[in-house]
Amino acid sequence: MTVSFKDDDDDDDDDDDDDDDDDDDNDDDDDDDDECVAPPPPPPPPPPPPPIPPPFPFHPLAPAPSPFFIINIIT
Repeated sequence: MTVSFKDDDDDDDDDDDDDDDDDDDNDDDDDDDDECVAPPPPPPPPPPPPPIPPPFPFHPLAPAPSPFFIINIIT
């Protein structure tokens, strides 16, 4: 019993398939023209955080400091 292989014919068929793939690649190049469209604008920046109020120098229920104490701090 003799078995014959036709490798040459099979390779040629594969080459033809590769050529078809190359044509598909060329079709993809045509799609590159669509990529020339300007990109969408970036999203707007987030709003700034609200300002932090300054801390109270004294507790609101504490008695007011004496004016002499304030003068001593300034001088």
